[in-house]
Amino acid sequence: MPATDYPITLSALTPRKQEQFSDAVTALEDAMAAGEIPNAHYTRAKQTLSRCVEYAWQERARKPFSWNRDYISSASECERDKLYNIDAYPQTNTIAKLTRQAEDLGPTAAGKAIRSLLDEARPIMDMIRAGKEIAVKQGQAPKPETATERYQAPAASGTAMAAILAELTEITQAAREGIAKSLAARHEKIVETFLASQEAHRSSISVDRSQRFDIFTYARQLGRGKADAQLMDRLKVALDEARGTDGKKAFVWKPKGKEIIAERSAKMAEDICQSYIEKNMTKLAPIVEARGDYAGMQIIGRDVNPGAMTGHLRISFEDGAQFDARSQAVMSFSQYGTPFMRYPLTFHDVKLGDGSLMSRPSEQKMNEEFARVASDAPSP
Repeated sequence: MPATDYPITLSALTPRKQEQFSDAVTALEDAMAAGEIPNAHYTRAKQTLSRCVEYAWQERARKPFSWNRDYISSASECERDKLYNIDAYPQTNTIAKLTRQAEDLGPTAAGKAIRSLLDEARPIMDMIRAGKEIAVKQGQAPKPETATERYQAPAASGTAMAAILAELTEITQAAREGIAKSLAARHEKIVETFLASQEAHRSSISVDRSQRFDIFTYARQLGRGKADAQLMDRLKVALDEARGTDGKKAFVWKPKGKEIIAERSAKMAEDICQSYIEKNMTKLAPIVEARGDYAGMQIIGRDVNPGAMTGHLRISFEDGAQFDARSQAVMSFSQYGTPFMRYPLTFHDVKLGDGSLMSRPSEQKMNEEFARVASDAPSP
């Protein structure tokens, strides 16, 4: 399907984003015809499509309906609850749930519009999945996108987006090493725990009644009958099976097992930092762009700890309005050592142009009320 087969999505994008969207669609379709695509090119196309779909979702689903005060006030209580429960945007792992939620909205205006948008998003997600299967690591990486290419803020707010991007990038650069070390330490602990369990198993069994102990069996025991694939992967990349002095096979550290863990952890830390930047830019950009009267930014503070990062920005506008934004990357782990990231962005001390303060600012109120003030103000 060419890019023109996604009219709803295209209509929500800026001309530059439309061009990027078309290029990404063409790249993946050509790759599927060829049977392979360099991994770097696949990653770039996937990220472009994901950003464009998220932007279209915001413009065609959130702003007209769930963020629209007039629509929400006229909707039934049941419809309001269902709209508020839609807390994700189309991705490969959320498209099915969003489809069910859209169906539950029934014949409402929001339901019809969201279902139409999801009908376009579904084949895009299918392309992303198919591209992953044929992505190969060989191939020259494409030219890195600049801040302007990545976020495409209007001219009025391009300076604002560049300044915010620079600060978020600086925060991640300071935190990246600490996050990588935290991930590596967690990974090594998982491996050491497995080796200790193996030793305990070997010591407890009788000589004439050997019982099997391997990575799959261990994972099944932890998962109460279900082996976690990511846990097994973490063990397999670091361990080899060798025959000991007693003639029995056992798992041992690979000669470069810890180096492999360090490299994987560094790559994961890079992905986390990139997601931190993109998630926060996605939330801040619509507010700054919608107002169009960006005046400046002041860095209130930053906090970088091993495995965590926090940035505190103050963004001001020409009419005297300003707000503080506190951005974080919060990491937690499952019992199998799988990291889960959250990227909360909270708004504080939000002041409007007339000097009044906004009570209990939320992302919805910032987009629905704060961002409208400048654009709604009468011309002098």
